[in-house]
Amino acid sequence: GHIWDVDGPWVHNNYAGKDSATAEFIRFFTTLKEYAAEGLSGAVYTQLTDLENEMNGLYTYDRKIEKMYFDKIIPIIKVLTAKDWMKEKYPDELSTQLKVNTGQGY
Repeated sequence: GHIWDVDGPWVHNNYAGKDSATAEFIRFFTTLKEYAAEGLSGAVYTQLTDLENEMNGLYTYDRKIEKMYFDKIIPIIKVLTAKDWMKEKYPDELSTQLKVNTGQGY
């Protein structure tokens, strides 16, 4: 079925339905956009589908039901991923260099 653990799935937040889940996703990605403008270089949305007793996915466990309005969230994701936010904040060439200390110096 749509739910693996019918006796008590674990969730970060139990949304009333697609409207509230979509609104929260948009709020989250809007916040990420603000952080990106300040230099955030990465973010991960870890659960594309519900997994067994974790129900935080964009789809149900059986991947048959979209839990959010994709026509509303996809444009938000595209705005966030459409440009190089770090290059906008730090336009000089030094922003593209990464120094890694291997224990033997840089």
